[in-house]
Amino acid sequence: MKTFPVNSGYKFLLSLIILNSHILGMNARLFCQTEKGHEFELKATFIHHFTRYIQWPHTEGLESFDIGILGQSEIVKHLEEIAKKKTVKNKKMAIKHLDQIEDIQDCEIVFVSASRGEDLDRILQNIGDKNILTISDTKGFAHRGIAINFIIEQGKMKFEINTRALERAGLVVSSQLKKLAILVDEEET
Repeated sequence: MKTFPVNSGYKFLLSLIILNSHILGMNARLFCQTEKGHEFELKATFIHHFTRYIQWPHTEGLESFDIGILGQSEIVKHLEEIAKKKTVKNKKMAIKHLDQIEDIQDCEIVFVSASRGEDLDRILQNIGDKNILTISDTKGFAHRGIAINFIIEQGKMKFEINTRALERAGLVVSSQLKKLAILVDEEET
């Protein structure tokens, strides 16, 4: 049997499609009730994979690639497990538990949990146009200015991308990742 070389971008895309199709077949109610830990493990894996398809303008000088978690979320332990084994842009991953909005300044990614929803406008204002990728898993957050937001739609886990938020942060996302996402517009305020 003849084999063909496959580049790493194609491998990721294929693995993301396989992962997504595995999730897509699950009933959302069952998924959310009985496999909650798996849901956050998968989200953490996606976050790590997103870093391969997003370009930050300043990663060369970093000692570590910092991911901040603002609020309470089960995703923390799964990101910490990934950080023990993986790197991002050839940098060690550091997972930071953030208490104050001002603490996000030194992060490359900030995950905003639903528990901090009432602070979202202040969080985004504090980030401004800094090179920080914002991620959440709360309905409506992408429309309010979060760059990537996990959702359950029609019983399937998906993710939204707010391209305007990525542009404001000075981050470049690959077309491969955009093809897998639901592109959303930001609400005018």
